[in-house]
Amino acid sequence: MPVTKTRTQWNSGVLEFTDSSGTVIFGIDGPNRKVILPSGSTLELASGALFTGTLLFDAADVAALAITEPKRGISVRNETGSTIGVDKLVAISGFDVTTGLPKIVLADADAGLPAIGVTVAAILTAASGVIATWALSTADLNTNSATTAGDPVYASGTAGGFSHTAPTGVNARTQIVGWVVVKSATVGQILWFPQQPYTVGTASYQALSVDAAAIAASAVETAKIAAGALSADAAGRGKMAADYFGDVATVDDKFAVGTIGEDLLTANEVTGRAVANGSNANVIGTIPVLHRIVIAAGALGDTDVVLTHKTRVINAWLVLTGAGVATTTLTVKNGATAITDAMAASGSDKAIVRAATIDDAQHEIAAAGTLRVTSLTGATQPDAIVYVLGERVA
Repeated sequence: MPVTKTRTQWNSGVLEFTDSSGTVIFGIDGPNRKVILPSGSTLELASGALFTGTLLFDAADVAALAITEPKRGISVRNETGSTIGVDKLVAISGFDVTTGLPKIVLADADAGLPAIGVTVAAILTAASGVIATWALSTADLNTNSATTAGDPVYASGTAGGFSHTAPTGVNARTQIVGWVVVKSATVGQILWFPQQPYTVGTASYQALSVDAAAIAASAVETAKIAAGALSADAAGRGKMAADYFGDVATVDDKFAVGTIGEDLLTANEVTGRAVANGSNANVIGTIPVLHRIVIAAGALGDTDVVLTHKTRVINAWLVLTGAGVATTTLTVKNGATAITDAMAASGSDKAIVRAATIDDAQHEIAAAGTLRVTSLTGATQPDAIVYVLGERVA
């Protein structure tokens, strides 16, 4: 009895035709070149003869009967000005009003044109055609750079082309467009099935979407983290106040009243660098700075220390750490000019000798100036330590 309704289904590589109840009428196994007729089915050939069993086709028969893997596709329009060849990845570029079809261009990972499908046949320019959203390619591709069958295939930065490695360009979109079916330099095949891109290049971001105008005035930006911007000096506090806290007084108060206490300071890190300058009749008081200068036994000469800050010498003394040398003296100087009198270094080990005078015309040593200890008159200088007490001044 003739079948009034038929259905088709794809089952393990075979295109099957069934009746409305699901019973297989016959199947087409394209890759193996077979037409399969179940028991009880017959095929009427062109000559009128009936045939039951399995028919085998050669390559010419397969091509003539178009017994191939199924394809799923959509109709499109090529208005690029050039023919788009077979097995080319394409992207949608617009809408053709005349035909009512989407327009296509060659896909390009570097140009922000992700593939939507692949051509299953060449499409002439100013002509319509069909692209597949999934399909088995022709068996003439070069897939030899893949590691093995099953490897992913990516859209490349070559228009319409593919690659076996993900693109690495700054603006490249990484998009899997299929998988290798046959690895070969000459008869390679790909199962085309373009996926959504899973990375985007910088060109895909909105220009200046996060710019200076979109950030509050108090934003932390490169210019505001300039050298010294967060330092404790007056200029640094001013920048902190202006850029972060709103007023200088708030920041100065926090530095002045001990908000930064000893529990927040790193051990063995506090030096004279941050000591304030002293002034006349200072009601708070000034923290003194002490310079310790070791004198090594040997020939007479100068021992120099270059100061980083302007300092006023207010006291000086020496401690012998070995036997003194007869008639040898040690003098504290501002460069080449004496600040103290000559302190005798001729006593015994552990002796302390203090400066008797300080020249108030020479006692202020400028920043980058030289604090010098000079040994004179004796045959050599002894082992000793000279202590110089000073006050930071403006």
